[in-house]
Amino acid sequence: MKGRTLVFLGYLLFTGMGGYSEIVGAADSEMTKTISGGGVTAKVTYLNPKDNNDEPRFQIVLDTHSANLDAYDLKTITALRDDTGKTYLATGIENKGSGHHRETTLTFPKV
Repeated sequence: MKGRTLVFLGYLLFTGMGGYSEIVGAADSEMTKTISGGGVTAKVTYLNPKDNNDEPRFQIVLDTHSANLDAYDLKTITALRDDTGKTYLATGIENKGSGHHRETTLTFPKV
């Protein structure tokens, strides 16, 4: 299976709140990564790593008490990058929560 990396693009959440950005790697032994910076905690989980016949899906949970997260469209500022460097934009999004606590599931094209 190709390695996959979920990349938060653009200004994301942390710009304006400390200028912090991060790349989240998803490997077979580590399906969830948690990152904190600029007053925001982001937890990303690779939901279907074993299913090579399905489109990759990632759950992103964002928590903060310092900013409203509704202004960030994760579908447009997030991309999936394979181990060859090719980047894929999200094709689907499911949102839950609002304001300071958001949960988003992003779907990407089959890699």
